Amino acid sequence: MALNTRQVKERDYFFGNRSRYSNKADGCLVYESIISDNEIIVQTDHVVSFLNKDNEVQFVLLIANNKCIYLNYHRQIKRVTRFENGKGKKTFLVKLNRSRFKPYYCKKYEGHDFETEMSFDGLFEEARLQGLRKEKVRMN
Repeated sequence: MALNTRQVKERDYFFGNRSRYSNKADGCLVYESIISDNEIIVQTDHVVSFLNKDNEVQFVLLIANNKCIYLNYHRQIKRVTRFENGKGKKTFLVKLNRSRFKPYYCKKYEGHDFETEMSFDGLFEEARLQGLRKEKVRMN
């Protein structure tokens, strides 16, 4: 599957550069989840959206039952399909930076239950484990 120039630029911007991801013949890609000690890409289902006070769509990463991290849709989120045992599941890749990891209080969203609050270091470890598994994703 050939990518156009815009798609290549978007991927380079999100992943850092082409050495951080590889395209597979089946249209999927494999990526490095650890960019640096302060920047990661984590795969998660805990992204929700809502209309903010300006009637614009706002995306957040839920990190606890009533806490979230605000995200910039174009810079920090990619909708993907993860393939596991031949089946596809829609999820998100979220790019996070330690210095911008600022929790805010929010309402509790059904279907997202947490026993403890997720920290940047906890998400870093999750991203590291995901990187070791070399999970394939397809951009949506």
